[in-house]
Amino acid sequence: MNLRYNIVWFEDSQDFIDSLKASIERHLNEQGFLPEFVCKTSGEDALEVVEKAGADLILVDFDLKQGNRGDAIVESIRKNELYTDVIFYSQHKEYLKEIVQLEGAFFSEAKDLRQKIPKIIDITLKRQQDVNNMRGVIIAETIDIERKMERYITEYLGLSADETRRSVFERLFDYREHALTFKQKYEMMNSVFKKVIAKIANDLNLKKTERGPDADAQTKVLDGMRAKKEIFNEFAKIIYIRNVMAHWEEIPGEKNKLQYRDEDGKSICIDDAYCKQVRKQLREHFENLESLIGDVRRAIETKAKMS
Repeated sequence: MNLRYNIVWFEDSQDFIDSLKASIERHLNEQGFLPEFVCKTSGEDALEVVEKAGADLILVDFDLKQGNRGDAIVESIRKNELYTDVIFYSQHKEYLKEIVQLEGAFFSEAKDLRQKIPKIIDITLKRQQDVNNMRGVIIAETIDIERKMERYITEYLGLSADETRRSVFERLFDYREHALTFKQKYEMMNSVFKKVIAKIANDLNLKKTERGPDADAQTKVLDGMRAKKEIFNEFAKIIYIRNVMAHWEEIPGEKNKLQYRDEDGKSICIDDAYCKQVRKQLREHFENLESLIGDVRRAIETKAKMS
């Protein structure tokens, strides 16, 4: 599991899915996870669907109108030793318990799913996410952010996909053995964003006498980029989080708690609450970075077409 929580849902009523989806998303967002849904109207290729999605939870309507019965769908998955948690639901829960004989299955009446699903999600999270595991997840997510920055730097410099990482460093710094630090990559990205935003602002100033729908639209884009840039300015928090997670020490006698001491001797307790806060920060910055990169790409492409 990473910061995405994947749900595979076997249900043939889109209206029923829509009635519950928003509340599930809110619960996972509150826990610092990004919900992902794969919804299928039948059990066709169920094993392939679940494996491809990397499911953390499976929801199954026992009485699908087409395809296999709910327990047959899950049995086909379990035969291949895939033991993801499952919630079966129907109009009558007791009826389900009498028929379904599967380990690790939860049961619910359809009308109770809104309350049941968050409770089962919390069980799966608690089972899979002790602090040491969560530390690894968070470090992996910061690495993903760093790689995204590195790929964009490569793209912005106009390097081809087959040019190596060393080529980037040699072109920029003319030395062979050094690598860019996370902070240096952030500073380069920051420089790119500043240049593009300044260029858009300058172009708009030159068109002051030609204000029209196009200029107004560009102004909105510019305001949006500036707001995202303000969030990006706080990116040092992500670098700090990575340092915290990479240089922890155990707290004697404490279960599921770690600590980090910074250069000033300040101690940070790395527990469930801290990890929850960090997950939210990582999500915010990752999504903001993706959106800002998209804005910059579009601005550069638009400028190229006008040249």
